[in-house]
Amino acid sequence: MEDDFPFCEGGWQEMLNTIYAANSKVQNHCGVFVGTGGSGLVFKRSVALTASFILEGDLQTHALGLVAPPPDISLQDCLMGEHEFCSSCAGTMVTSRTLLQKHLGYNSSTSGDGYDKNQFQCGWRQPFNGLPNVHTL
Repeated sequence: MEDDFPFCEGGWQEMLNTIYAANSKVQNHCGVFVGTGGSGLVFKRSVALTASFILEGDLQTHALGLVAPPPDISLQDCLMGEHEFCSSCAGTMVTSRTLLQKHLGYNSSTSGDGYDKNQFQCGWRQPFNGLPNVHTL
């Protein structure tokens, strides 16, 4: 969770409901994504260590002057099973239907030039909702 992503009204309880549903309906999931960017990513304990290892590797890559993906992309790729160290997560990502957090730092996004303050806020469709290999609960 990031400090500039407060929960929407009712968002905390909806996140808990989504995690509970994930554990019931997608038992082999690696985590749940209820926000956007790098916030709202909830990893199962068994995957969290791998995710931190990936971030450390990205940091070392950057220290060598090479290009590494932004941290939020690396973490999303892990949950999607698209990173080689997280291949067992493929097809198990669980998302909420809508974003459960709003982004106060919309104008300082690391994914480019930022975006309009009304984008990616409470109630917006979670960006991964609708992808064929994602379970939206």
